Amino acid sequence: CNIIFVFDLIAGGILALLPTLCGIFNGEKDYYSLKSIVKKIYLLNLISAIIIALIIFALPNIYSQIFGFDNPEYQERANFLIRLYVFTFIPYELNIFSMNYYPSIEKNIPSYVTVLLRELILIIPITITLVYAKGLEGYAIAHLTTEALTVLITYIFVLIYGKAKKYGKGLFMIPKIDFSSYDISIDNNIDNASIVSSEIVKFALDNKIDNRDAQMIGLASEEIVSNVIEYGYKNKKQKFIDINLKIIDNHMILRIRDDGMPFDPTKYENDNDEAYKTIGIKMVLALVDKMTYMRVLSLNNTVMEIGKKEGE
Repeated sequence: CNIIFVFDLIAGGILALLPTLCGIFNGEKDYYSLKSIVKKIYLLNLISAIIIALIIFALPNIYSQIFGFDNPEYQERANFLIRLYVFTFIPYELNIFSMNYYPSIEKNIPSYVTVLLRELILIIPITITLVYAKGLEGYAIAHLTTEALTVLITYIFVLIYGKAKKYGKGLFMIPKIDFSSYDISIDNNIDNASIVSSEIVKFALDNKIDNRDAQMIGLASEEIVSNVIEYGYKNKKQKFIDINLKIIDNHMILRIRDDGMPFDPTKYENDNDEAYKTIGIKMVLALVDKMTYMRVLSLNNTVMEIGKKEGE
């Protein structure tokens, strides 16, 4: 347990942003960014596991002494057990990745498979059998065997399940979808709110969106951007707001990202909110089919959808 605890302190931080970042990109259907970030985190996670394992494998004496195993009589056996246990790091970290990643992209089943395998189905019979046969060495071998088999079975399941459900090929289950995208960054000049709204409406109409829906997404964008510009910043320094509209099979996903004051429009209650004066939030909530909000890395991320099909 101490080995895993120290390992998690060092390597676990890499996975800390995985659910949040992947949740945002998946919600925006920004599969290019999702694929890029998840690959980087996966590789960093794997590399960190290998490096830490190699360091502990090379210097087991230092590690064992930190936790009081400095009795010469037991030192050799302690070193052997530590070296045996470090081989667990890599499959262990890959399983933690699976448990964090798949729920973040709304694919919970692979995560359930990982949890059941490593915490119930495999660990109980394997641990009991090997501890009885090998003692402490059996306990270390059991953990390595359980984690490794869990990785193997989970990855086989993901490949088969993803293909059957048409979720996208490969380990990360990211679909390849062609879509039209409007992307712009504006400064916090209030005139830009209406300009961007007009451009969004035009872009939607050019991509064969119904006029009513195009006008609604344009109006929603103007209201949210106006709020950010009017009340999101404490001073009048130049700031920039990123706006992106994706159109996928007549399903529009509008994302507005800013570094203004924290404000969650999905939790809006009234027009007299002293923390953040609001304009037309109720109207925006009525216009769109779905609105989500996340604040990550000191940025507000507001995502609105129109034309969302049931089950999406």
